Parts: sequence; C-alpha cells; structure tokens
Amino acid sequence: MSLPAHTQLLMRQLDWLPQSRLLLVNPPAEQSRSLKNEGFETVSWHLYASAAHNLGPGEQLTPFLQSCPDIDGVVDGRVDGRVDGRVDGVIVNVTKEKQLTHMLMANLAALLPVQTPVFLVGHKESGIQSYAKLQFSGYSPTEKLASGNHCQLMRCTLTAPQTFTADDYLTSYQLDDQFGALSIYNYPGVFSHNRLDAGSALLLEALFQQPKQHFSGRMLDFACGSGVLAAALQHYTKATQMTGIDVNTLALAAAEKTWQQLGCEFELIASDGLSVLMQKSPQPQFDCIVTNPPFHTGKQTDYQITQSFVRECRQFLRPEGHLYLVANSFLPYRDVLQQTFRQVNVLVDNRKFTVWHAHS
Repeated sequence: MSLPAHTQLLMRQLDWLPQSRLLLVNPPAEQSRSLKNEGFETVSWHLYASAAHNLGPGEQLTPFLQSCPDIDGVVDGRVDGRVDGRVDGVIVNVTKEKQLTHMLMANLAALLPVQTPVFLVGHKESGIQSYAKLQFSGYSPTEKLASGNHCQLMRCTLTAPQTFTADDYLTSYQLDDQFGALSIYNYPGVFSHNRLDAGSALLLEALFQQPKQHFSGRMLDFACGSGVLAAALQHYTKATQMTGIDVNTLALAAAEKTWQQLGCEFELIASDGLSVLMQKSPQPQFDCIVTNPPFHTGKQTDYQITQSFVRECRQFLRPEGHLYLVANSFLPYRDVLQQTFRQVNVLVDNRKFTVWHAHS
C-alpha cells in the first residue's frame, strides 16, 4: 500500500523523532506499521472507525483521549490525572479543520508530561503551513523542521500543563420551527458544523410530508453526523428507538448531545459502513432508515460508499420498512436502488439534490 505523502515525509525525517514510544494521533493506514518497522514503539488515538476497525493493543477509538493507551492494551497508570510519562513523543496528523487541530492539541496538553515533543505533519491542503510559528496554549512556538511532497513537518514542546473540557469546543444551532426548533450540537470536524446543510433540509421537508407511521417505530440514521435527521423525525413522530451510525467518533459525541434532549431510547455506533451491525446476533431490524450519506473518500468522489450501503441495508429493514435517502442529483444511485428494492421513487428533485424513497 502506498503511503500518504505526509507519512512519506515523516519517514524521511526519523532522526527528529525520539527513539522510544510514540503516540500517533489520527494516523492514516500503514503509518504505525511503517514506524514499527523502523524500531519505534507506537500507540494510536483514532478518531475515525475506518482507520481503526481492527483495533489492536495500544490503540483507542475515541473522540476525546482520557488517558494514554498502553502498548499491552491497558491504560497506563496515572498520577494526578496525567499519564505516567511513558509517551516520549506525539505525532499529530493534521487535518484541514483548524479548530479540530486546536482541540486535539488542548486535549493532549491535559495528559502529556511537560517537555513532551509534539510533531505536526500534514499536506499543504490541510493548511499546516498556517501553524508555523503559532503557539498553542501550553506549548512552545511551533517550528518548521522539514518540507517535501507538498507537505510539512513541524514541532513544538509542551511547557505547561493545561486543563481540557470537551464542551468548551461544543457549538450548536437551532432548527427552524417547522422541524421542531431543536438544538443541534456539534464538535469540530463534524459535517455541516454550524448549520443545517441543504441536502438534509430538503430531505426533512420531504419526510415531513410522509405518513408518520413510517418513522414511529425503530429508526436507523446512517452517517448520522450530529444526529439532525433522526432528532427532527423523532420530535415529529415520537419514534420509540433510534440508532445512529457514523465513521466519525466526534459526530457520535455530538449526536449524543443532540439526542439527549429527546427523552427516547437510542444507541450510537462507530462503524465503517454497516459492518458493526452485521456482526450483531441477532441482526437488528428497523422500520425506517434515513440517510444523507457521504460520497467522498478524501478528495475523490466515491460512489461505492453509498452503493454498498444500499445493497447491505435491505437486510436490516423489516418487510414493510422504508429507506429514505438524499444525494446530489448527479450521483448514479437509481440502478442500485432498483436492483435492491421492489419499489423506488423520487420524492423531490431540485436539480441539485434528489430525495429517494425505496421499500419492498
């Protein structure tokens, strides 16, 4: 497997890294293995289920780090709420969401021993160049160490312990009255961070014209993000049970905040696609599935995400269950929907987005 460009830069600059135990934050596939092949001991903090669906010892899948994962898969002993010093360096894989990077650095500053070096590495498209000479709270000024492949490697050092409260980074917006005037909560790095996106708005407008009984039983919100679709529908129909699935653990943390105000039973699952549901026995059955699914892998348009979901979701619908899906109108989903479901129709198409309804 080809290494991402920023990991290639990192692997050419190993002399900068402490020859000991490294914590990898949001690492891409193969980064940990590549470093281990060079003699480094690594532990990892994953934000996305797609990068960590086969979690091994020393790896955590969590939106917020409470303690450093131990190489043997148990949590390090802690003194005064801090890790025991076994982490000798941290590598943060920078994403384009600047507020997310600031939150990750703040979380680390509440756990790491003073004088721990923190390395930031990323492609120029992540905006990493903007961190040059920036000083994160509790850290020394960031210094550039190397560049190449349109990527940069930087370093700063924790100089003073900090406190971290995740809710300091929590934001919210209010839905329009027609959708229940609910508060929708978000953390950095979650899709449609501070507003209802146009596709979801069109889907909700269409769903609120459908019979309430379609949504009154057990509902699955696939790629749920902050939980806006299921929240609005539950408020409208009083669904008895809701399940949300997303690849992003921060989205699930936001959805939990959103759904807590509803007073109904719910479950939130970190999963790459429907893989976690497929492992359940017996497999859950839903009366309704709603989704505004992603169609990108990185920068590339990826039809396979939704096409695989459509093929697989049928087995989780009860015989009279319904699937409601919104997608950009140019995306070729008609064939896979018609191949999978007996009845498929378009509820609305405004030339930018199409709302699909499918059932047996």
